[in-house]
Amino acid sequence: MKNMHDADRVSSIAFVIMPDHIHWLIQLSNEGLNKIMHAFKGVSAKQINQHHSVKGKFWQASYHDHAVRKEEDLAKISSLIPYVQV
Repeated sequence: MKNMHDADRVSSIAFVIMPDHIHWLIQLSNEGLNKIMHAFKGVSAKQINQHHSVKGKFWQASYHDHAVRKEEDLAKISSLIPYVQV
């Protein structure tokens, strides 16, 4: 996540990491969400598996997206996520 944010691939607004999924509120840059999620899940799963000396899938196979269209909705959604990165 940090690498993608630092590389300006996304702007991270808020996130919380769960045992098998993540809630990540982002603003996309020039790449599509599918490409971002594929890259994030691939790299992070590899690193986590290496750390634990295991192989196999780590994240859920799919993801669910939701477009935020109004500033008020952004504030409401981000308040539901326990950790907010500003």
